Amino acid sequence: MKRFFYSFLKRLSAIRHWLRSHISRSGLLFLVMLLFSAAIGIDTRQNTVSQFFAILAVLGSISLCFCIRFTARISVIRHLPDFVTAGDPFRYRTLLKNNGQKTLRNIQAMDTQKWHYPTYPEFCNFKATGKKRAHPFSLAYRWGRLIQYSRMIRGERQHLPKLSPGTATELWQECTPLRRGIIRFDSVTFAKSDPFGLFHALSSARCMDTLIVLPKRYQVPPVQFSGSRKYQPSGVALASSVGESQEFRSMRDYRPGDPPRTIHWRSWAKTGKPMVKEFQDEYFSRQGLILDTFSSDCSDRCFEEAISIAASFACTVADRDSLLDLLFVGNKAYCFTAGRGVGHSTQLLEILATVQQSPSESFSELPLLIQQRSDLLSSCICILLAWDKPRQALVADIRASGIPVLPLVISETEVEGKSEPVHYLHPDRIEEGLAQI
Repeated sequence: MKRFFYSFLKRLSAIRHWLRSHISRSGLLFLVMLLFSAAIGIDTRQNTVSQFFAILAVLGSISLCFCIRFTARISVIRHLPDFVTAGDPFRYRTLLKNNGQKTLRNIQAMDTQKWHYPTYPEFCNFKATGKKRAHPFSLAYRWGRLIQYSRMIRGERQHLPKLSPGTATELWQECTPLRRGIIRFDSVTFAKSDPFGLFHALSSARCMDTLIVLPKRYQVPPVQFSGSRKYQPSGVALASSVGESQEFRSMRDYRPGDPPRTIHWRSWAKTGKPMVKEFQDEYFSRQGLILDTFSSDCSDRCFEEAISIAASFACTVADRDSLLDLLFVGNKAYCFTAGRGVGHSTQLLEILATVQQSPSESFSELPLLIQQRSDLLSSCICILLAWDKPRQALVADIRASGIPVLPLVISETEVEGKSEPVHYLHPDRIEEGLAQI
């Protein structure tokens, strides 16, 4: 039964999308009046509504004649920013050139993203809220939320000036990214209305581009940890280099047994005696930002807020004299480092823009990943989607290893049975909760 509803809703959505693309609002009202007059005026002897139906039918036929064929040979060059933030409107420029032999008038243009309908597993596993919905329209509700979630941008059609053959124009468009991720622009759709403004004839010009939408961020307070600096085998100044990385301290005379690769040949040439470079290992702070991507009962809203909180803490890398390790598990375990010249916070934000939820059965991989990094970390921030026994054990193990940890739990329901101090954050009051840390 669920698969039948999936196929039915998919076809219904395709019809709805086609109608909204080819028929204006006044055209929908026109069709309603046409059908109503046809039903009422079926008996031509009893009323005169049939005459009204005939007038509407003639108007509709004339409108359709203007929309039978429309071809716009327009080349498109799109200039997009490097990245944008979810929820923040942005503007970009599009260059259009008429390569056809006809002058184009009364044309509207709109960018279209690459569209795909939700798959059947996505339809079955998608959870719009943390509560189960049991009413008869729950499947339709779930499909509507999925379609809404699939939309990446919200924009409007823009009117183009008259384009003579061979002329070009600039079109500034303003869009609002609805959520984080990657926007894949597929083409630019041009619409030409009939003289009555009822129907649209469409023509597309393919122009494929991608745009990264970063997660939204919150203002986070500075978090002070009591953790001490730890020895980092890879050093600091050259932490991103290949090979042994140590901090340069001074020059000294060569001693028997020094490796030849440490000899400073220019100093030897100046002083006339062999000189070597002396290094020292560095001890510095390294924070772990642990992101929980596992939950079978978590709503999509809670997961998105967890991503936003992680992005908010990642943006503070530039203000700290320490490294930040982003730890999470996707199709495999990941660890990305930023800070002190190793990486920039923007790189972490681009990674967070594409993070997806993982099966709850893979949660055991996260403690193993943290255990491998425990000797390097000075402190941790755990962003969790629940406060069950596995997550409580994870936080307890981190504290047992002597690493200060700040657990943040994002949930729509109050956390019960807190055996350890945690900070509960409701998805509707994230800023208030972060201010109380």
